[in-house]
Amino acid sequence: LIEALLKGGAGGTFHFSGTPDVSWAEFAGTIMDLAGLSCEIAPILSADYPMRSPRPLNSRMDGSALLEAYGIPRDAWANDLEHVLTELAEKSDAT
Repeated sequence: LIEALLKGGAGGTFHFSGTPDVSWAEFAGTIMDLAGLSCEIAPILSADYPMRSPRPLNSRMDGSALLEAYGIPRDAWANDLEHVLTELAEKSDAT
């Protein structure tokens, strides 16, 4: 990406996140599953969770601009999540 920008590629703000798009509840559920933990995750609407500052109804990041401009695809986030959870478990066991 940096090389392409230095050669005059499109600048701007690009979002980059893994695929597929998921809700926070789905993300938390995947963490629990991969960690082998049993925990009920209850998805709720943003409107049902009052906050002092307004939250977007849909906060998914769209990575299509980065793919279109530079051909950089989005990887599956669950693969990296599993790696992170394994590292955290190993560090926890070492202490």
